[in-house]
Amino acid sequence: MARARTIGSQGPEALHTHFHRCVLQSKRSVRAAVDSEGQAAVAGMQGIIHLGGLSVERPWEEILPANIVGTYNLFEAARKGGVERIVFASTNHVTGFYPRHRRLGTAAIPRPDSRYAVSKVFGEALGALYADKFGLRVLAIRIGNVNDEPVDERRLSIWIKPEDLVQLSRIGIEHPDLHYEVVYGASANARGWWDNGTAYRLGYRPTGESERWSTTALAAQAQLPPDPVGDRLQGGGFCSMEFSGDSDRTESWRVVRWRFHLRSGLFERYRRGLILGSGVFRAWQTPAQPETGNIGEQSCPTTPSTAPWSSCARSCGSTTPTIPT
Repeated sequence: MARARTIGSQGPEALHTHFHRCVLQSKRSVRAAVDSEGQAAVAGMQGIIHLGGLSVERPWEEILPANIVGTYNLFEAARKGGVERIVFASTNHVTGFYPRHRRLGTAAIPRPDSRYAVSKVFGEALGALYADKFGLRVLAIRIGNVNDEPVDERRLSIWIKPEDLVQLSRIGIEHPDLHYEVVYGASANARGWWDNGTAYRLGYRPTGESERWSTTALAAQAQLPPDPVGDRLQGGGFCSMEFSGDSDRTESWRVVRWRFHLRSGLFERYRRGLILGSGVFRAWQTPAQPETGNIGEQSCPTTPSTAPWSSCARSCGSTTPTIPT
């Protein structure tokens, strides 16, 4: 754990950084780490950028203490130490089992592709709890691939320039109106899969763009062996590790849409589902309808828009918003 502070008013050259070795899965280690002045490691901090833990797939016995217990200990120490903000390093793998042709918003239902990704879903949920219940300001960044340049086809879609990740982290530490938000850690990539509107709303202006490396990245991709599972899904090789499922069924998984009829007070679940209300119980199957808008955002049932239903109702008269669940 690193802690930085300035001494007096001597300017940037007076910035002093103290490093504390912490075992995140130990509450005592996180809370009792001290610097030479006897101050708790988190005391006096405005914010913490949490990059610790395992960043690859490992057995559950390793993931649990490092990424789940450790993340909880850090949030709890921050709360007790009066830290105002936490930037949590989440991962693109929390939605890794979505097909690559799906464009995702940050409200998309998690579909983690690994035990590692499950631990990051936990971290995002923990961040929401500590923001809502204890008043911390939390930004979760679903980081794509941080590198000087993208090295294959998948990374052309998820690459983030290191300076852009720094920019997102500063938003988490400095934005005055932050409560709890999830953003994607990606640069302005022409092949990107994600709707990063939340980040842009918070002031994110990425300077990186992956397409300039497309020739070399695609040439490198051509040298790789085919991956029948990972090449179709956003999580790539994380999806294919240990995979024994039905890849066609996984890829064709749909976001269930519910439609609420204001007059009848009925909820309908489309494609295969139930009508419940007014004592009526009926099951039926309907043909799959084409998706509209972005997965994870509210969308109009008649036009591919991410405008909220109230705006849609004013413009097209629809009274049946669709809400992903």
